[in-house]
Amino acid sequence: MTETSQGAVARTGSVRFCAIMLVVSGLCQGIAGVTALVRGDFYVEVSGDLVGLSLPGWGWVHVVVAVLLVLTGIGMSGARRWAQTAALVIAGLSLLGSFLFLPWFPWWSVVIIGLDVLVLWALARVQAGW
Repeated sequence: MTETSQGAVARTGSVRFCAIMLVVSGLCQGIAGVTALVRGDFYVEVSGDLVGLSLPGWGWVHVVVAVLLVLTGIGMSGARRWAQTAALVIAGLSLLGSFLFLPWFPWWSVVIIGLDVLVLWALARVQAGW
């Protein structure tokens, strides 16, 4: 294999990894969001609203981000160019939202943050052509 074809294979692998991780992160976000909407007593009581959102508000944020992550992951698996840029933005928003959700469910938020960091790392590799 030539060096150029090895780079193409590595980029293809990174894109597939990103697509899978976006879907997994989206499913985790969806679980957190639906749980906040359906069974809010599952989460720790937090005094006051964080960033102006109540727990059901954060549930809807998680659900919307989950749908966007899954759709972007599907777009990336289909080698759509728009999906790479969208994935950077949406994974960043997911990371930020999970960070702000830490007071309600710290361990789950840390898991989602970890998944988002993996996605951003792999996307940076793809964008840089490593």
